[in-house]
Amino acid sequence: MKRSMEELRELFESVPGNIVIYRFSEGKMQTLFCSPGVPAISGLSREEYKEIVKNDASDILLPNDRDLFAKHAAGLLSGSRDEMDCTFRICHKTYGFVWVHAMAKKVGELAGDPILLASFLNTSREAEMPSVLLDHDTRKIYVVDKRSYDLLYANARALADGKYADYSNMPCHKFVRGRGEPCPGCPIRQFRDRDSISIEWQDPDNDKYYQIDAFSVSWYGRAAYVFINDDITDRRKAQISLEQEKDSLENTLRHIPAGLCVYRLANGNVHRIAASPYYCGMMQMSEREALDEDLADFIGRVHPDERSNFAKDFETLAHGGRPAPSVCRFRCGEAGKWRWLCFDGNTVPQTDG
Repeated sequence: MKRSMEELRELFESVPGNIVIYRFSEGKMQTLFCSPGVPAISGLSREEYKEIVKNDASDILLPNDRDLFAKHAAGLLSGSRDEMDCTFRICHKTYGFVWVHAMAKKVGELAGDPILLASFLNTSREAEMPSVLLDHDTRKIYVVDKRSYDLLYANARALADGKYADYSNMPCHKFVRGRGEPCPGCPIRQFRDRDSISIEWQDPDNDKYYQIDAFSVSWYGRAAYVFINDDITDRRKAQISLEQEKDSLENTLRHIPAGLCVYRLANGNVHRIAASPYYCGMMQMSEREALDEDLADFIGRVHPDERSNFAKDFETLAHGGRPAPSVCRFRCGEAGKWRWLCFDGNTVPQTDG
């Protein structure tokens, strides 16, 4: 019998591929034979691998994946299925974990204990090239298990800002922010019955803003969410600052007894963004009408005799110059009454250009 086992071992170890024969006994999985390449999947020597699996071969699995493996194995042992085909994570000496695709079949019994033949494929290696591409993305990319919130993948940009180098058995909130429970306002809760979301989200821990695009995906056979996070903090805070400045400006204009207008020059276009109540009253128009009036209509209300000079003065101002104050006649109100007005202005550079 001993000689037969040795011959079987030699034959088994000569077969190409990563193959293991297991014996299920007393609720544990005992390794009978193991191809030389199997320990290398975990980045381990043969001795290191044997030390981990000596009591139970399932100890090489990440703890959070053992229930999944047990569920698949139970179906095989009970006879409810002929083959097992699943993907799960096993420990890796350097990377924390790798994904392996396992295919197994019951091949007989030994002293009444079921014997399984299993082959393994390192799917992390197969996915290496797509990962290289994702690692060059400047955005943070995460893949999160829908049920457990386990972090299944993080690209290089996300790892660079994470609190941990190894995210094995770690939920996303623990890895990203060191929290023991989901983050307040967690984007996952906004999915509801949708397959994708695109939202702006403020991180309550560091006052940063992110544009989050997320969608559902099957990740190695698991229901998961992919999150693509783009840091828009500088742009969002500049927008907030601009809105605050605009509110402050409008409030100031309301209390100045003069006809004042504020224009914004962007990409060669001039647009009126504020008008004082005094100006609206003087021109006999509502605030909405004042804001909707474009530059051509505004210049068109200048008396024909002064229109050309006024247009030149306004163009000088729009390009950062400082024209001399000009006096011209404006047509005010629907009746077309002409009023002599003095035009003066100045440019104020803005932080957004």
